[in-house]
Order: sequence, then structure tokens, then C-alpha cells
Amino acid sequence: MKLSLENIGMIKNADVDLNGITVICGDNNTGKSTIGKALFCVFNSCYDIDNNIIRQMVYNLIIDINNEIRSFVINMIDDNERINMTFIRHVSIQSSINDFLKYFENLSEDIEEGKKQILYFFSTSLSPKYYSLIQESDEFQNKIYNLIKNTFKEPIKPHRLTRVKRYFHTVNIRCDKASVSAQIKEKIFRIETDKDTGTNLLLDIDFTNHAVFIDSPDQYKLIANDWNPDIHNSHTLNNLIQNEIFNDEDISDVNKTIIDRRASEVVSILNKAIKGKFKRNSNDNTSEFEFDGAESTIRISNLSTGVKSLLLFRTLCECGKLSPRDVLILDEPEIHLHPDWQLVYAEAIVVLQKELDLTVLITSHSPAFVRAIECYCDYYDRMAELDVYRTKALGNNEYTLENLSYMNYGISELYDDFSKPYSDLDDMLAEKHNMR
Repeated sequence: MKLSLENIGMIKNADVDLNGITVICGDNNTGKSTIGKALFCVFNSCYDIDNNIIRQMVYNLIIDINNEIRSFVINMIDDNERINMTFIRHVSIQSSINDFLKYFENLSEDIEEGKKQILYFFSTSLSPKYYSLIQESDEFQNKIYNLIKNTFKEPIKPHRLTRVKRYFHTVNIRCDKASVSAQIKEKIFRIETDKDTGTNLLLDIDFTNHAVFIDSPDQYKLIANDWNPDIHNSHTLNNLIQNEIFNDEDISDVNKTIIDRRASEVVSILNKAIKGKFKRNSNDNTSEFEFDGAESTIRISNLSTGVKSLLLFRTLCECGKLSPRDVLILDEPEIHLHPDWQLVYAEAIVVLQKELDLTVLITSHSPAFVRAIECYCDYYDRMAELDVYRTKALGNNEYTLENLSYMNYGISELYDDFSKPYSDLDDMLAEKHNMR
């Protein structure tokens, strides 16, 4: 896959090949994170996009039907009943959407047959008193029939642009004309903003995989993050623990076996650095972690940021949130880790990419971490899947990318960049002590 950006954030123009593991290095504030955000927005705005739009339309339809019922029965019941009015019963919004799709997505074109479908649904979802009032009103049944028919006749295409724009609203567009495009084989995604023509979307790809973006192990930082959207799909340590680790009954035995098999090698690698298990505090229902060999547990919020980094990655693997050929975006994952743990994290990334055939995009400032990614790619025979880029200044606070993987000296030039600060320090002391 190739990702291209033009006039997005600090990036004037850039082309990025994403063939397995892609590493982007460079100075601060040169557009590295922007590339990860753009990739996240491409995949997650378009993932199963039509079904997501239909479900949003049905959600709005549920609200509209509830309001229509309320308006219809409000004058037929006394004041005491109005206080406790309940209409369409549902265990959750999700179950209501599923029920509506089941009953009404193929509502009969014959209005009388369609009204029978509607009455049958209401007979199972409304209290007997409200149902009998609706059953007696042919006019109200016609209104609900037309409301449902019009909803499912509504074209989806305009909503696609709205959904994609909502995601990309969080990515800074600097000029009058900007674009982000992705190409997978011969298929194209492209969103383009032009001051004269507005925003246009070309969507030629069926996105069946999603992206996971991790830019902090700390759930509080994620919640406060101002680019969001949807808090990176809520893949925070606290969220994963609460919703997955303690709800194993929601995972089928078959899926659990598959998840365990795929994650086992990665988890064993991460356990080289940190080993233990999550527990729930029965007193206040909070999550805690118990290190192997320890006599007490520690609240998740009180763990060190480095520990959270590894636990978030481990939990993400154990919960099965990553599927084959998904996209994993890691923004400076090494930032809170000791060099020894950076090696552990790097090996886990390479093995996970190999196991699930992931597309992995990493930004980094650490020579130890980048070197570890390179070495483990070599060790696990993944060098053909590795691309390394660095940001390059174009002037006027604008940047592009250059691919170091195909230069004469490969990414050794990157290590020269990394070593420059140490050379500067040596020069400073040499000048002070008249060593030159």
C-alpha cells in the first residue's frame, strides 16, 4: 500500500510505502505523527463504511419512531401514565438496531403487507396498551410505514463524505488545496480539499480492516487528547481491561483459542520484561495488577508509564483487538522505556507483524529502538517488509520524507543523525578544555 499526503500539517508532500513495518524518524514538529493520524483516519473512517452509515440511520429512525409514538399516545393517557411512559423495549441500542434491520430493511413494497410487518414488530416491543392504540389507527401505521420506507431509500453516498470529513477534521490542513490518498493495488482512496471546489471523496477501496493507534499508554492522556477521534477507538489500557479481560464469557471458545495461539509468542516476549496478571478490586470495582511474586496488587493508575506501555501492548494482543492484515500505528512507543525494554517491545512488534501480516507504522526518536527493529527484522527474516524514512526540511517550515532503505548506505545515515547530539556535546567539552 502507498500513502500520499499533500499540504497536511507540517508535510508539504510525502509518499510512504507500507509493506509490513515502516519506521519514520525525524526532528520534533516535522510531521511524523501527522502521517500516522492520516493513516488512522483513512482506515477507520472507511472501515465497513456503508454498514456503519446504515446503522446510524437506523439509530435515528428508532428515535424518530419513539417520538412519533409519544406524540400519538400523549393525549390518550392520563397524567400519571405520562410519567412512566415506555415505548420500544430494548436491552441496548445495539440490540434495537439489530432488531430494526431484521424486520424493516426489506419492508414490503405493498403498504398493507408492510403495515402487518410493523404491527408484528410493535406487538413484541410495545406494552399492550400502547400497541392496542396503534393497532386501531390506520393513519398512524401509514405514517410509520412511510417513515421507515423513506429512511431506507435515503442514498448512502453523501453520508460517506460526512463520515470521512469528521475523521479528517482532526488532521490539520494548512493550505487552500490539500489531499490524502491511499492506493492498494489498483484501488484508490482520496480525500481532497480545495477552496474553490470544496471537499471531494474518491472511495474505490472496500476497507475490511481497521487501524489501531497508540500514542500513549496512559488512559488519562488519551482521554484528554485533542485530536481524538473517538479516543483512538478507545484502545486504552483501562478500557481494554474493563471490557475484555474480565468478560471472557463474551469470547467464544473457538475465538479464544485462536487469539491465544496468535498472541502466545508475543506475550511470552513481553513477559521477559514484565509478568503478572490483572485483578479486580472487589471493594471499589477498580482494576489492579499483581506482579509475579508480589504479595500485593497495584492500581493501574499507579503503575509506572513504562509498565503501562508494555501492558497496553500485551493486553491488546490478548484481547484479540488486532486481526490479520489490520493496521497498527505506534507513535514513539519507546518514549517511556529503558533501552532493555525497548528491545523487548521491538521484538514483540516484529513477531506480531509476522504472525498477523499487519501493516505497522512506527515513529521514533530512539537509535536503540530503531536499531532493534532493524535487527529483529533481520533475525525473523522480515527485512523485505521493512522501510525506514526520515523527515527532510523543504524550507518555510515544510517537510517531506526520504526513504533511507534504498540509499547507498541504507539507514546508517539515520544513525549519523542520531549521533550528532553526542558529537555536539563532545565538541563543546573539547572546546572548553582546549582539547582542540
